[in-house]
Amino acid sequence: MYRNPLLFLFSVQINDGKIILVILAVFREQDGYSEMTRPNPKPKSQTNRKTVVVAGASGFVGRDLIERLRTQYRVVGLTRSPARKDQDGIEWRNCDLFSVLQTENALRGADYAVYLVHSMSPAARLSQGSFADIDLLLADNFARAARHNRVKQILYIGGLIPEGPELSEHLKSRLEVEHALAATGVPVTTFRAGLILGAGGSSFQMMVRLVDRLPIMICPAWTRSLSCPVELAVVVDAIQRAMGTRSFYRRSIDLAGPEVISYVNLMRLTAGALGKRRFMLTVPLFAPWLSLLWIRIFSGQSMSLIRPLVQSLRHDMLPRAGHTFSRRGRPLSAVLEEAARIEPRSPTGRGAPPANKKRRNNVCSVQRLPLPAGSDALEVAVDYAGWLPRFLRPLLDVQRHPPGRILVRLRFLETPLLELTYAPERSTAGRALYYITGGWLRAKSIDGPPGRLEFRECPNHRHLLSIVLDFEPALPWPVYLITQAPAHLFVMRAFGRHLGRAGRQTGPSVL
Repeated sequence: MYRNPLLFLFSVQINDGKIILVILAVFREQDGYSEMTRPNPKPKSQTNRKTVVVAGASGFVGRDLIERLRTQYRVVGLTRSPARKDQDGIEWRNCDLFSVLQTENALRGADYAVYLVHSMSPAARLSQGSFADIDLLLADNFARAARHNRVKQILYIGGLIPEGPELSEHLKSRLEVEHALAATGVPVTTFRAGLILGAGGSSFQMMVRLVDRLPIMICPAWTRSLSCPVELAVVVDAIQRAMGTRSFYRRSIDLAGPEVISYVNLMRLTAGALGKRRFMLTVPLFAPWLSLLWIRIFSGQSMSLIRPLVQSLRHDMLPRAGHTFSRRGRPLSAVLEEAARIEPRSPTGRGAPPANKKRRNNVCSVQRLPLPAGSDALEVAVDYAGWLPRFLRPLLDVQRHPPGRILVRLRFLETPLLELTYAPERSTAGRALYYITGGWLRAKSIDGPPGRLEFRECPNHRHLLSIVLDFEPALPWPVYLITQAPAHLFVMRAFGRHLGRAGRQTGPSVL
């Protein structure tokens, strides 16, 4: 007698007079319950998993996130480095987020996409444009690529938005990115966080270095602002729990720790975690310029990182009631002590680029311009080609040649300064793209992607971006910096004033 006999579940089918016995399943009787088995069961493989693409995967939050996700998903990290090798459970794809085409290719096959990009500097040797305009461009590129690939959900880490009409430029930009990601119709889940605590985070590094190097600290008024810091583990857990969960789609959720604390008291806790005794004196003076200089000198962090952070600290950064993620995390003292044990106290530096790597003399210029009511990007591009020779009369002439070629030349020269070729397959009414295909001012040999000029409508439909990317000038680089580069900026600002006047003359559109 068998202790655990096999039980067969079958059905009988009659086909053309033949009786067919079909075994549906096999059961083995075990201690009062039945366990269902199937012949030759196949374990769940990597190819059967959902695919998650993470932009910013090598950053502070991204590093921990991909380690958490790789046991459950097929994880793809985006990187600028073409030489980065795949790891166990993580595929790395080379991608320049400034390119819509590259971003579309990078998101191919994605079910979900995580956007952890903020204040990214372009790889170009010269960059013209504010951090807010560049952040808007990158978010719009990502949202367009997500729509193109039918991504089911975008998850984004933004900033806590304080109450009141006045926001810092930094917080305005974070909110604008949130809106840009949602503008193409892909469901977005936004987690808004203030200070994220953990080893390797830029804000925590800044605090550690200040506390470690300054035995006496004169703290300006902004250090009395209140915040609700959250630990990194809570942020990663929130993203993981929301991924693919429809109840989180099209929502913004605040992430907050268990304690509300001022920045000066947070620095005191950090000093305690480091085993340091520090004297801190608060003074009723905001003086952002002095704070910027003070933090720059003693923390070693870049001004591009410090400036938006200090500008935001004049606000209390507290979560909204009823919009907070359920998990709050551990007490601040425990989080700080753990992070302080791991965090190096001296700056590591970025290191020098490889000596054998040739640097491209390329340009990135992003300018925000007003969009006249009732106009689109293609109409603005046509207007620009007509306005430019009038503005620079009598020096410049612009000639249009079908199909879609534009020649910009000096009136007394036959050779064009620039040749632009319209790209209809990559353009829409809201995006007019021209490749820079020739001309005396363009380098004859190009090391990378072709240069391009683009006019793109912003998601708010009140502005558009004038974009020059991957342009390599023919002029020697020092000459270009003092001639053509400022001339382009001057012309685009003048064109922006022209569009502003056109918008006032047209007035608001009537629906």
